[in-house]
Amino acid sequence: MRGTPTSESADAAGVPGVARAAEPPATATTADAPGGAPVGAEPFRRSTGIALAVVGTISLALALLFRALSGDLGETRSPGADSFSRASTGHHALAAWLRASGRPVIVSRHRSAAKVTPGAVLLVAEPHLPDPKERQMEMPPDATVIDLADEANARGGTLVLVLPKWRAEPKPGSRWPDRLARVPLAEITALMRDVLEEDVTESEVLRLPAAPAAWTGMRAVPTIDQPQLLAPRPGLVPILSGEGGILVARVEGSGVIVVSDPDLLNTHGLGRGENAALVEELLDEQLRAGAVIIDETWHGWARPPSLWRDLLSFPLWPVTVQTLALLALACWAGMVRFGKPHALPPRVSAGNAAIVESTAQLLIDGERRRSGLPEYLAMTVRRAARHCSLPAGLAPAEVIERLAAIGRARGVREDLRALDLEASAHGGDLRLELYTALRIQRWAKEMTDGSRRG
Repeated sequence: MRGTPTSESADAAGVPGVARAAEPPATATTADAPGGAPVGAEPFRRSTGIALAVVGTISLALALLFRALSGDLGETRSPGADSFSRASTGHHALAAWLRASGRPVIVSRHRSAAKVTPGAVLLVAEPHLPDPKERQMEMPPDATVIDLADEANARGGTLVLVLPKWRAEPKPGSRWPDRLARVPLAEITALMRDVLEEDVTESEVLRLPAAPAAWTGMRAVPTIDQPQLLAPRPGLVPILSGEGGILVARVEGSGVIVVSDPDLLNTHGLGRGENAALVEELLDEQLRAGAVIIDETWHGWARPPSLWRDLLSFPLWPVTVQTLALLALACWAGMVRFGKPHALPPRVSAGNAAIVESTAQLLIDGERRRSGLPEYLAMTVRRAARHCSLPAGLAPAEVIERLAAIGRARGVREDLRALDLEASAHGGDLRLELYTALRIQRWAKEMTDGSRRG
């Protein structure tokens, strides 16, 4: 008695290798492809991928939040007399005020004169180079103030030199100042000697105990308690002067504008009296200035452009770290697919085990065989209908009825209606199916060639 598919599968399970034949093929592993990762393996486990995504999202959110809440933490700070300083002697307020008034402002730390455009002002305010041992900033290129003035003039601009007056002295053991001291007169005369290209004595620098009673040359009147002025001399054309001294002058020949007292425009003095209006009058009416380039190389802040330094400094270093982490993860994920592709296992394994597995699979598939007798009868009926010129579009039952009638008229021995019932009734008996198929073939031959019964 023929066994059922279930019992056959159960019997096959007892044969070595047969149970595996009924299962889908497993994914190839490192055992199938020696020396390599599993074929089609994922770079990360699902839990690892989720953890990496969560960590990356939190890291990005924290970086953005820190950047939004940090304000100006990445801004350069200084205690000196420069545009990075918010101290009373600094020029941060001047730069901010010029920007607020709609004037383009560039704080330059490299080749300042090269940034000058026609009508621009190159501002060198209180130039001073600290001792290199006391700072970590770079020195500017070897150039004098007059060299900067010549290059600025060649580009259609004007150099404005603000002479130093105050020097912030830091606390012991700290870089932040706790008191102010006057700049030595020798430092001021050295700058003027460079600009005038003539000898200048310390007596020509006037430090008055009180402001002059009257000022001439400009509409706005400066407010300075103890002004520092220059004595009149050949080569200096006064623009704004008081009794006995010059506050703003033009140097003949070079076109340099000299401001003798920085209290006119530093943070402490810019907001006093008409000082801001005087600075605006000087820029608009005397110089007809457009952009203002504030030079910081002469304060020890020279820094040539460097992409790598910017990427590794705040506020860009968090972005750089995250980018490098993403690249590392991408390389890690790509290592699974790197190199020569792993060989897939052979489709048919060698040896007796493969023969046993193939035979068992054929037996299992044979138990699942579906009878093809109804399809064979339908194909034969369609061929006979075309031979007898039956109309197209008839229902299958009507086609069978008409062909059966034609068969009876021609003396065909087989009844098509009976064959149709038998083709649908056989439930897996192979011998009966073969016998019915032979009868269908005989009916078709007699329908086309005629019956030989005589």
